Order: sequence, then structure tokens, then C-alpha cells
Amino acid sequence: MATIDYSVERIIQLKPFQFDVFSADYSGTARQLVTGIGFVVTWVLVSGSLDGQWVVAPVNSDINVQAYGSNWNGKTLNIQGSNETDETPSNPISLKDALRNTIAMTGTNETEQILDNMYQYRPLLGGNPTNSVTVKMLILTRETKTGGRL
Repeated sequence: MATIDYSVERIIQLKPFQFDVFSADYSGTARQLVTGIGFVVTWVLVSGSLDGQWVVAPVNSDINVQAYGSNWNGKTLNIQGSNETDETPSNPISLKDALRNTIAMTGTNETEQILDNMYQYRPLLGGNPTNSVTVKMLILTRETKTGGRL
């Protein structure tokens, strides 16, 4: 199997971005509940039975994946994850979306929210698409502040 390298694509003026979520308590005092950073990982899968290189995502990440390209030639894109810390996990699993269905993309432009929180992730495209398939994964990491409630 061919392994395609991934690139971390900076977003918002070519920089990773930081986000903050605030809430006010009953006295009107603002409290910072959540802070984090975000980035987009891009894989371009071009031929053969393709598996993207594994990417490690920090703890407590919210992840959305988008796949697009023309003429997938009837092939299915799965998103795999693993909690193994090896560079190449030997027991990956197929991940689920927010409705607990296994992610299996077959269209020309699809997006899914990943339910499972794993140590590392990768796309896996079975078969041989006629053209390239691009997979973009938005990863938002978050940290709940002490004393904050969601």
C-alpha cells in the first residue's frame, strides 16, 4: 500500500488559531470556560489502495473531516483511529460519526463529525479512484478552565 504524507495547513492567515469561550455567571462576571487551538490536516490520495499517514491529535479534540474530489470510481473513504502510540498502529478501528454510524464517505463532497476521541487518526481509501481525493481534517483542541462549567 502506498502511504501519502500529510501536511499541516495553517488556517486564518497561515497561522494556527486560538479560540476562547466565555460565559457570565449570575453576577455578570465573565468566566473563561474553554480555550484551545485549531489546525487543518490535508491528505491528497491519488492512486492505488491508499492509507493516509497517521496524525496525532491532542486530548479532548473536536474533529470534523471533509472529503472531496471528482470520480471516486465507486470507492469508499473510511476514517480510522487508534489509541496505540506506535507510529504505525497494528489494530486501527473504523471511526463513527455523531449518530454512531461508521464513517464511510462515497460522494464527491462530504463532511462528517468524528464521535470517537482517539490518540491518532488517518483516512483510508479502498480501491483506485480515477482522480485524486482530498481529505481535510479540522482539529480543535480544548481545555476546560478550573471552576468553569460547560
